[in-house]
Parts: sequence; structure tokens; C-alpha cells
Amino acid sequence: MEKPTPARFLIGGASIVLIGALVLVLTLRWLPEPDASFVEDQRSSEPLPTIQEPNVANTKEVRVAGISDDRIGSVVVNDSSYTLAANPRGEFPRFYVDSGGRVEGTVTFSTAVPGSHISIDADDGGYLDANTGTLNEDRRVSFQLELPNHEGAHRVTLRNGSETRTFEFWVGEEPPVIVRRD
Repeated sequence: MEKPTPARFLIGGASIVLIGALVLVLTLRWLPEPDASFVEDQRSSEPLPTIQEPNVANTKEVRVAGISDDRIGSVVVNDSSYTLAANPRGEFPRFYVDSGGRVEGTVTFSTAVPGSHISIDADDGGYLDANTGTLNEDRRVSFQLELPNHEGAHRVTLRNGSETRTFEFWVGEEPPVIVRRD
């Protein structure tokens, strides 16, 4: 028996790769084309959020497609209303405000019973109008926060048992992004 040479190993390896590629091409060629229902089943169960203006005239309500009411909150600052969408952990995106201002927030707890008491905490300072709130018939609760004069994050956390919703208000200018290079 002859001793194998490197050239024979290369030829043998290349042959195996070519045979594998041929089998793959032939297999893919005879697979049926996926229909639309197959493609729909492969999508994420939660579509990307898009903001849509309602068709009703003279309303401030905004619907966010693909996000449950539990993840929608509203903030009123200086008589302007904003709609925010929370992440799956119930955290709303950072909201920039002026120091010494007043913020009103509203959020929904759709799995809670109307009339339930909701704990409201100002985690990083500021003055709340109340430390508890009561869910109305629409399962919404509101709070008012008077912001302090010092810059930084000021979070408000609302709790119903293990469910939380957290707003983060940033007083002052947006902090610069610092890239550390070692």
C-alpha cells in the first residue's frame, strides 16, 4: 500500500466538498417554494412599533401599532403631551426636561383590577403629589412630579405587586458620550 501524499489529501478533500455542494444544490432545487403563510409564521410575534395618528379630529390620543396598552405611557410637560412606549421590562425611554419643572405621567396596568392601589416612588429625588395612586376604570394611574434643580436622572417607579413601570426624566442637558481609549 502506498503512503498518502499531501496532494492526494487535497484532491480527496476537494472531491468531498464538491459532492457536498452538488447535493445541497440539488436538494434546494427540488424544495417547494414557501407560501405566504409559511413566511408569516416565521416573523416575530411583536411587530416594530410605529406611531400612527388617529382619524378622530381634535384628539390628543396617539396609537402605537403593535404595542399593548400596558407598554404605553404619556407624559405632559409645559402643556405639551408626549406618548412613550416602554420596553418589555416596563421601562420608558429617557425623557429630557428642564430643572425645576413639573411633569405629569399616566400609565396603564391592564392586568390589574380597577380600584387597585399602585405604589409610586421618586427613586432619585423630586417631589411626588402622592406616594400611592388608584387605578381608574380604564386601569390607568397618574402622577405629578416636581423636579429638583440639580442635573441628572430622576426616575419614577410605579408598582402593582411584581409589575413595574419606570419613567426616567433627565434634568439638564443631554450628557456627552465619552469614549475611553486605552
